[in-house]
Amino acid sequence: MTFVIHEAHKLFRKYGTSNPRLLADYLDIEVIKYPMAKLHGIYFSIETKKFAAINSNLSYSEQQYILLHEIAHARLHPEKNYFAINKNRLIVTGKYERQARIFAIILFLKLTPEEDRPYIQKHLVKELPESYLESLGVKS
Repeated sequence: MTFVIHEAHKLFRKYGTSNPRLLADYLDIEVIKYPMAKLHGIYFSIETKKFAAINSNLSYSEQQYILLHEIAHARLHPEKNYFAINKNRLIVTGKYERQARIFAIILFLKLTPEEDRPYIQKHLVKELPESYLESLGVKS
């Protein structure tokens, strides 16, 4: 867990942003928006080229969160391809998925205006340690 939190903050410090489109550009990840019936997002690589496909049917905020999640896979698990976030469950289980969720939540919290915090608190922060949430000013 500490490694994932450290990596998210390291990425933010290096580029000075948590904007997922800017981060994707800096990391040379090609973002593809496409309407998908069953998936929210996909990260994959072909040889040295990295891709993140995001479901264009999602809301703007959901697309941002999903792109951060896919960026997390690119940073934390670059040797793997991810086709895991499906339409029926935003939360997918497994070690790598949990790490990508935590990474994405940390960056999403930096990006999200105060008025959107209740949504985040209700749906996303369950994964983070309470002490870390308190340091961010977020109630669990």
